[in-house]
This record gives sequence, structure tokens and C-alpha cells, in this order.
Amino acid sequence: MSWIEEWVKEYDKTRDRIGKTTADAMNWVLRLAQTPIETLSTGDFANLAAEIDLFVRGGAGKGHPFAVVEQGYPKAMGQHAPDKQLVKELQNIVLERVNELLADTSTGFSFGKFRLVVASVRSMRSLMFPLIETRQEGFTYYLAHLLGEHGYKIGKCPECQGLFLAIRLHQRFCSPRCRSRAGTREFRKAERRVAKIQKPARTKHSVNR
Repeated sequence: MSWIEEWVKEYDKTRDRIGKTTADAMNWVLRLAQTPIETLSTGDFANLAAEIDLFVRGGAGKGHPFAVVEQGYPKAMGQHAPDKQLVKELQNIVLERVNELLADTSTGFSFGKFRLVVASVRSMRSLMFPLIETRQEGFTYYLAHLLGEHGYKIGKCPECQGLFLAIRLHQRFCSPRCRSRAGTREFRKAERRVAKIQKPARTKHSVNR
């Protein structure tokens, strides 16, 4: 297998981990924000770094626009891969924006000297490309796109406090496990309340008997 075939194979595997739709990409972003990176093995962190690199370049989901990298940005995927400090910065960006969106129903983005390029492809369609100089710029730009499309479906699970992308209207819990755990706890609380109401009061006469 040639080096280009190896590269394409790794590229496809990385893209599959992010997903094929923008909803998949939004779920990936939420998982990224909640991943304890200090506990990741070297291999798992390398996979995460590759996913971030691909996401920034626009390889996340159908309809996800591609980025044009400026001078100073690593040209080849995997070159100067993101380090843990950068990943933490990206996690903070996601959490700040998502929590602001959940609290205020809106959030803002700024990109410094932000520029876009529009290009015609074979006279069939036009594409819009952001010009990015850093991974933070590219990541934040695509985060804004994903929140614009899927932000209203993001929730915070009342059971585990984790962020999740709802797949149903009015979905409260991130998973059946959390829903079941909360339901069981409420059922037991109700049982205790009923038992307390039904328990006969002990009188002085009954005690003396």
C-alpha cells in the first residue's frame, strides 16, 4: 500500500469517527467538550487530534464547508498535531458557547480579521470558503455553523449533567439509562410518601397496650 493510500485510509477512518452528517459532527463536538483528555492514552489522544484537524479543515459531515488555510497554518493533515493545551482551549470554547446558548438562547462569535472566499466549481455551483490562520479560528467558525443548525436541540441532562443532542422533541435525558435512573428514584420517593401517609399514627393508648 502506497503512502497516499495509507493517508486516505486514515482520513476515512477519522471522518467516520466524526460522522457523516452535521448532526453527527455536533454530537462529536459535545463529546469532545466533555472528554477528560488527561485520562486518554497516547493512541486515543492521537485519534482525537486527527479528528480536530479534520474538523477544522471542513471534513465533518455532509454540507460542512471546507476551509482554505492561510500561511502559517500546517498544510498537511497530522503536521504539528494539536496539543493538550489547544484541545483544552477548544473544549472551553464549546462549553462557553453552548452554556451561553442554553442560558440566554443566543451566543456570539468573533473571528478577528475574518474573510471568506467564494469560488465557482465547474460552472455547476459556488462554494464559500473561510480563510483561517489558526485551528481556533477554524474550529470556532465550524462550531458556529453547527450551533446555527443544531443548537436548539442541545440539552443538559438533569440526571448526569452531561450535554447531549436531542433526537426527540422535549427529550429531557441524554440516555435511557439516565431516564430510568431518575424514574426509579422518583418512584421510590412516591412509595415512601404513600407509606408515610398510610402508616397509622401511634397513640398513647396503643403504646400502653
